Amino acid sequence: MYTKVARTFGELGIEFNTDQQVLSKYAVDESVFSVMPQMVVLPKSTQEVQSIVRTVRDYTKDYPKISLTVRGAGTGLSGGSLNDSIIMDVQHLDNLGKVEGDFITSGPGRYYRDIHAQLEESGMYFPPYPSSWRICTIGGMVANDAAGPNSLKYGHTSNFVHSLEVVLNDGGLYMVEPLSYTQLQEAIEKGDRLSEIYEFLWSNLETNYEFIKNTKPESSKNTSGYELWDVLKASSLEAFKSGDGTFNAIHAFCGSQGTLGIITNITLQLIEKPQHSDLLIVPIYELDTMGQIIIELLKYKPYNIELFDKRSYELARSHQDFFKDFFEIKKDFSVFKKNLKRVHRKLFKSKAPQFTLMVLFDAYTQDQANLIAHKALDTVSGKNRRAQLVKHEGMKDVLWRIRGSSYSLAKLTPENDRPAAFLEDIVVPPEQIPTFLEQVQKKLAEYGLSYAVHGHGGNGHFHFYPLFDFTDEKTPERIFTIAQDFYKMAQEFGGNICGEHNDGIMRTPFMPLQFSEPEIELFRRFEHVCDPEDIFNPGKKVNPKFDIRGSIRITN
Repeated sequence: MYTKVARTFGELGIEFNTDQQVLSKYAVDESVFSVMPQMVVLPKSTQEVQSIVRTVRDYTKDYPKISLTVRGAGTGLSGGSLNDSIIMDVQHLDNLGKVEGDFITSGPGRYYRDIHAQLEESGMYFPPYPSSWRICTIGGMVANDAAGPNSLKYGHTSNFVHSLEVVLNDGGLYMVEPLSYTQLQEAIEKGDRLSEIYEFLWSNLETNYEFIKNTKPESSKNTSGYELWDVLKASSLEAFKSGDGTFNAIHAFCGSQGTLGIITNITLQLIEKPQHSDLLIVPIYELDTMGQIIIELLKYKPYNIELFDKRSYELARSHQDFFKDFFEIKKDFSVFKKNLKRVHRKLFKSKAPQFTLMVLFDAYTQDQANLIAHKALDTVSGKNRRAQLVKHEGMKDVLWRIRGSSYSLAKLTPENDRPAAFLEDIVVPPEQIPTFLEQVQKKLAEYGLSYAVHGHGGNGHFHFYPLFDFTDEKTPERIFTIAQDFYKMAQEFGGNICGEHNDGIMRTPFMPLQFSEPEIELFRRFEHVCDPEDIFNPGKKVNPKFDIRGSIRITN
């Protein structure tokens, strides 16, 4: 089959690769999985994407298992970019426009760091970028509906996507953007592939509006399922029909992990960059106080409450040379080390806290931002609390580097183990944080696991990375068993299992913990309307096809 496909791609002048060494690189990402593809294809234009989709669709008549899975930088943690057929690497689709007013347009293969650099020069801002912004692509951010540290105030990527250019399963190129009721009716009347998708969404909203709205998980962050509950932005159906609000299918495509079509161009909605306050540091020495402290801080509407644990901090202190290479700070490395000592001595009084909260407030003037920060400081200061505002830029730099590299620091010890991303996306209500973390620590101790923790404290969103030896034949069964245990525990605490890293191979089979069968059936029907031949990243979001245990990597 793939020989014939390769011949067709060759005739079309499309770059592809079937070399086993190359394929083995595409068989893994930052998740715990390894799935060997049969071919990698690298389109250089939107037209080539269209030709690839048409070719694959045509071959499904004789070879129904052929499929396309899009890959950006391969930094995903749920296995979303892995599959066993054809991987489409969009690295060449990296066009990047200039900032024009409140917008910037980019191809999906562009690294977000390049967009970030342009925004810094222009004074504009895209708030929901993830902690991995230096190494991920904008296409991956949209596909996962990324929601980084600033999501506490600003929400997910989907809230800032103005329009998407998408190749659907017929090979046609379509623009997805917000529509009024009149525009929606005109779009449905066109009778093309996008019309069919719009008609499905609108007919279900008309008949099942409350059901779809109530499908939305109650947790503060979620990327599980298809975000159909956000498609209609209006106070009611009647208000929308009267001209109030928008129908915005961008919310269905964002977070879909490439299961609905291939995104070829993205226009982002920007805002003017606000000023942020000095960094408020709240060391947590007694775990049972953390939930209440976070609730007190939330009253002041911070845009950011990040955290890292004692293990991350101690690894940073004992492996200082790691920062020299990881962040390429060779010239001023001695300054970094001095500032790390200053943090330990001045902020923590030479005693490492169980957790460190890092809090920022923003406003459109520096004075206003710092005024809010001082009010928050007064509220959380007091008995047994060492909260303080950090003005020293070098100390701020050290703290943000520790938070930003917590996952990579966890790789340093033990030498033969690797941090495993499968518990890393759990969200619980802030008031449940102390009890939840106590249970986490207890369970991980029962399983005999070392681990590091970081996350988004204001959302109650935690990234746990227990360490595993993937060469151990017992590891796959242990990961599956522990995942079941922890995912059920997240539900018991009123949380969810999928805050920002999406379903992928890891969480798609566990979606019944999050959604009812009627809700999952709605997702299945929606996916089928968009992709009836199942050529786009099958096995993700709905209809799981991967055996988790059988797909786990065997190397560290």
